[in-house]
Amino acid sequence: MRTMKKLLVPPGLASIPEDDDFTFISGSSSPSDTPPLTPLVTPHDSPSRLSLASGNDLEMVASDGIKFHTCSELLQAASSVFAAMTRPSKSGSPLTIYFTDSYLEASPTITLFFHLLSSQSNSSLPTPTVQSFTHYETLILFLKKFQCDRALLEKLSKMMRGWLEKGRISASRIFKAGCMMGDEALCKFAVQAGNEWTWAGDSRSGSSPYPPGNKRQNFNFSSSEFDLHEDGVFGAPALDISAMPYAFFRSLPDTHKFALLRATRNVVGAMVMLDQCDWDKVAEEFEKILSKVKRCESIAIFSKIRADVLPLREPLLKAI
Repeated sequence: MRTMKKLLVPPGLASIPEDDDFTFISGSSSPSDTPPLTPLVTPHDSPSRLSLASGNDLEMVASDGIKFHTCSELLQAASSVFAAMTRPSKSGSPLTIYFTDSYLEASPTITLFFHLLSSQSNSSLPTPTVQSFTHYETLILFLKKFQCDRALLEKLSKMMRGWLEKGRISASRIFKAGCMMGDEALCKFAVQAGNEWTWAGDSRSGSSPYPPGNKRQNFNFSSSEFDLHEDGVFGAPALDISAMPYAFFRSLPDTHKFALLRATRNVVGAMVMLDQCDWDKVAEEFEKILSKVKRCESIAIFSKIRADVLPLREPLLKAI
């Protein structure tokens, strides 16, 4: 029998205990095969707390096939888009919503959405890890796609502030999340912590905490070890634009990158003596780095084409 749990639980997410506000999804053969519990009540602080005497009248099917049962009134209160999608059918039959976007609408995102929707405090969502934080970024895109109530984004923003303060998630990741949410206050909050995090030697594990008072160490990569696309400059502050991995740099909007770059220059001022640097050497470095960036772009384009084409080829290969 196929096990669903790994599809449902982002790495590092803690289990959420069963209580009166949650229910197992029906149809699962055993608790071990069930996804995280789905909420059935609105937050206690919600102005539209609803009676659920009618029970679950809505089934939602994630893009990976996992089913969620909940109350349509819960979704209607969260989003005008969901309100339009969950109007009672003329036949009176139970409503079912099918999600098709394999990236935005898979079960990990739907699970986090329900937990956020039913949360009774700003600490209700499981604390993410470096690896699982991508699911929270996807949650932001999901909330924006379905035009969810701004209060949900504000609640998520408060949680992210707490994760940054506790050293759980780096300033760079929180800054990016603020950009995605259009939350300038969260971006500013992340910038204030910019020097408390530096790029690790292996940035594929994210930025790492670096106490401000500690002596910074020098670290040299060989050309074969350093990946311009994925690696930040070791020891540099996480929000130093010039030290970011190219992939992360591209993920930020131009408006915020420009504001951060100009703000850094305005504060640092004469400490950066660009008028005294060797611009011939700068030109040489520019040529080398641009060549690497273009190579990264070519690899990324090829990988995307390969990912799009392979699923189409598999049926043909089987037929042959």
